[in-house]
Amino acid sequence: MNIVREDIDALNATLKVVVSPKDYESKVSNALIKYSKTAKIPGFRDGKIPMGMIKKQYGKGVLSEELNRFVNESLHNYITENKIDILGNPIPSEANGFKGDFEKPTEFEFTYDIGLVPDIKVALSSKNKFNYYKVKVDKKLIEKQTEDLRRRYGKLVSVGEVGEKDMILAQFVELNEDQSIKEAGVLHSSTISMEFVEDEKTTKELLGKKVGDKVIVDPAKVSKGGKDTAAMLGVKEDELNDLSNEFQMTITEIKFAYGKEYKEEESIMTDDYFTEDQNMVLSLSMSSMLFDAIIISFDKAIDPKSGFQITGKLLGIGFGPSFENWYNRSGFDLEVGYKLKFSGLKKKKWEYRPNHLLSGRYIMPSVGFTTYSEDRSSSQIKKNLIHLGLKFGNLKIIQKLIIVDYYTGFAYFGGSKKRTLNSYGSDVDFEYNDINAGDLLGSGNFAVTFGFKVGLAFGQYGEQKEKLKRRK
Repeated sequence: MNIVREDIDALNATLKVVVSPKDYESKVSNALIKYSKTAKIPGFRDGKIPMGMIKKQYGKGVLSEELNRFVNESLHNYITENKIDILGNPIPSEANGFKGDFEKPTEFEFTYDIGLVPDIKVALSSKNKFNYYKVKVDKKLIEKQTEDLRRRYGKLVSVGEVGEKDMILAQFVELNEDQSIKEAGVLHSSTISMEFVEDEKTTKELLGKKVGDKVIVDPAKVSKGGKDTAAMLGVKEDELNDLSNEFQMTITEIKFAYGKEYKEEESIMTDDYFTEDQNMVLSLSMSSMLFDAIIISFDKAIDPKSGFQITGKLLGIGFGPSFENWYNRSGFDLEVGYKLKFSGLKKKKWEYRPNHLLSGRYIMPSVGFTTYSEDRSSSQIKKNLIHLGLKFGNLKIIQKLIIVDYYTGFAYFGGSKKRTLNSYGSDVDFEYNDINAGDLLGSGNFAVTFGFKVGLAFGQYGEQKEKLKRRK
């Protein structure tokens, strides 16, 4: 194989590729062997077809494919290795692009034209001055651009009647002079665009028409030039002179009116998107154990936007008593909350699409009841409290199994409290008012809540749906 470059001028050159038999013979032979194993010819068993017959039937095609592949690879390597900057791709030369004989293949010669990248040098300095143009983008220009984009990329929507820029799908039937259907005349279905109908009378006749309406038109007045008219009627351009200038046009469909605003029907979005997702969580608070409590929560998703949470707290179990001056405490807390996802608040029921049914940032109003006693050095305290709170959190799910939930918030609390002094009896509703319920800490009727939970997701939303259907 040999490649020779010939420069025509500063911007044009030719590449002549000479391919000898040794460059392609082995490749062609291997390809024909593969063909012989899979080819099917009547009268011969698969894989037992004589090579002479394979060459006769497939030889020229295989030779052409291998030459094309070899020449393309050779050109690419030559241009890359010699670092030739070209415009576009090599083009087969029209004058003398190919020499060779496929009947008696020996040496082949391919000639390609290439365009060279010009060497442009622009001498610029700080003395050069240029005008800086500020383009005014007004409402009219934006509307024009929007209309153009809608026209090129907009979805085709069926409409009820013909508008000024609609596309009409219609059947064209050739008529006689008395407007009866011509026997053996042209019958063809095609489309026209109202935007390109320039004849005012024809435009007025078509505007407002509906599917099924029939209009007599001159094909030349609903198309642009002879080629367009011939294509619309399904005939050759030189046959137009022999056709009638009156055709019955039956409207079969009217499509998307460019430039008009259409309110498409809202897509039907359902909860099938979450069928395979888990819908329940059982989690344990890791942070509350530092405050002498074990907190276990159960979450269940109602839909992608909402869910509920039930939390139980065992007070006095954990690592709290090891702190200095910490008092013994025992009791429990029960809390119920309703979760609302932040990102789903402004969206319709099934338009909110989190990564998982359970995941997302949330806000959760809650109500709870706490009862516990504290055994201090000089007294025993018994408290029965109700708390109303608001939490802000973020639940993340890993591998559709492990959940991580961290949150913070605040609460208002109140209730009854009783202190029994070791030496002086009972003191009901004493002044000091505080709460310590694991993740809920505060005094003076105001508390803050915070925590970090880890848990497991289980259940399946699809099964929940099926149970609801059976109950209905």
